[in-house]
Amino acid sequence: MQGRSSVPTAPPPGAIARRRFLRRVTLCAGAVMALALGTACQELQRSSSTRPVRPSPVADPDSARRGPSAPRDDTATILLPGDLESLEPPADSVLEQAVVSHLFDAHTRRDPRSLEIRAEFVQNWRTLDAHVWELTLPRGARFHDGSPADAEAVAFSLGRHARGQTGARPTPSTARTAESSWAREGAFAAAEVLSATALRVTTQRPVPLLPDFLADVPVLPPSQYFDGQRGSEEIARKPVGSGPYTLAEWSPAGVTMAAFEGYWGTKPNIRKIIVKSVDDPATRTIELLAGRADLVGGLPAEQIPIVERRGARVSRAVTGRTIAVAMRVDRPVLADRRARQALSYSFDVEALRKSSLNGAPRARSMVNPPWEPRGAAGYPYDPSRARALLAELGWTPGQNGNLTDADGRPLALTMDVPRGRGPRDQDIARALQQDLGRIGIRVELRSLEWPVYRGLVEAGNQDDLYLLAAEATFTAQQELQILSRDTTARATRWQNEEFARLFDELSVATEPRSRHDLVDRLWTIVQEDPPWIPICREVDLYGVGRRLAWEAPATQRVRLTDATLSD
Repeated sequence: MQGRSSVPTAPPPGAIARRRFLRRVTLCAGAVMALALGTACQELQRSSSTRPVRPSPVADPDSARRGPSAPRDDTATILLPGDLESLEPPADSVLEQAVVSHLFDAHTRRDPRSLEIRAEFVQNWRTLDAHVWELTLPRGARFHDGSPADAEAVAFSLGRHARGQTGARPTPSTARTAESSWAREGAFAAAEVLSATALRVTTQRPVPLLPDFLADVPVLPPSQYFDGQRGSEEIARKPVGSGPYTLAEWSPAGVTMAAFEGYWGTKPNIRKIIVKSVDDPATRTIELLAGRADLVGGLPAEQIPIVERRGARVSRAVTGRTIAVAMRVDRPVLADRRARQALSYSFDVEALRKSSLNGAPRARSMVNPPWEPRGAAGYPYDPSRARALLAELGWTPGQNGNLTDADGRPLALTMDVPRGRGPRDQDIARALQQDLGRIGIRVELRSLEWPVYRGLVEAGNQDDLYLLAAEATFTAQQELQILSRDTTARATRWQNEEFARLFDELSVATEPRSRHDLVDRLWTIVQEDPPWIPICREVDLYGVGRRLAWEAPATQRVRLTDATLSD
């Protein structure tokens, strides 16, 4: 088996810092702009959510009064929501990824549109036998500090990642699915350096997805990242990679990155990238329309008409990130599969999708294309079937319509919902509460700030129901792995011996048809014994300025590698 492809180039980043909500008020209310921009600001204020927003860092609150100031032709400015805590890979957020992916090369890269694995730092790969791979690297590559980016560095990087740690910190939770395949199962055994541009990787078992796994492994310089060399804060703030950009500046206003003149691959088209963290979506859009930003992420659907009327455009991508309601099967009321089937029949996902999710495509399973199970379909809305299943379990309507058991105890569940993560999380939770209420199930919603919610998930302490955002890997194996191994998303406590047996077969199967057949069989088990209710695939919306040629990626990786700027 052999992989070969052209090597991508590189560009953008992510940013840091926060300002007060007053910034937004100053920017919109106090701006003396052209009439078109003033009208856009009013429209954005009307279209913005009334919920409180987090502080939004805008570098110069008086700049709106001076009117639009076009960026330099060789500089692209990106505004993204979120916080930037570290510039050390692997990234733990879209914002961090937007920086890290341009400072560091990955060993391979998933194409943002075709979703196929392409060459990045690893130019070619081939199998010598079921346990041995040979990797070929570029000649003469160097890290930003001038040290050689060669086979020794790749061997070092693979070993570090296999230990579940890169640089000064453990592999973060969002990378655990990939890391568990590479490290926790003992897949990596050794890396033998053959020359400066070639090495041999040995695994403890067959690993047919090794090129896929390598897309999550950064290339690190041994000169900077070996144990005890630098403190964690220095590593996080002064990254050294082999990517097409170097860090030029990190300040409360954001991150500036400059093209690396010594880059081994194709030089980027854009010479400088500025990335800022701006939480308020209205502020991001106003900056786009004013010409002070070329790309803004997290565009609310209600702002699409405003953006398109004002001369910018909207780029959208259906991502592989799946939103689902997870069910704790270790809770007595949900232990029987019929109860979880009943909840699945009770939730009118199609109605929710059309009314509140802006037409986001329904997730028929938790497995992404191209491996999505053939014939996969979500549970249809069938409250009568739901009531019949619950009646089999002894739940019958009481005097007030609520379902009760033989002792008169109500069927009541608690659902954890994050606040401040996704714009529709609360809508999903309320829709589920209403739909289950119609058949007599009481659902109490527990709304938690995102950092608290994330800590709850990582500790496995969720309530009966909780919202799950399953990250995309596009390999099927990794997307199903959260049901078969000790990962954070396995807080459902779901177990199935037949599933575990078939999954072990999948993990070593090399022939594509056999792999797809196994995925189909695995999903049939999950469908009949559901631990979750798949809802939709997230749709990412970006506002793109008229100067920038760039399209939204299905992979949620914001990179301007092949992007260009025009006058």
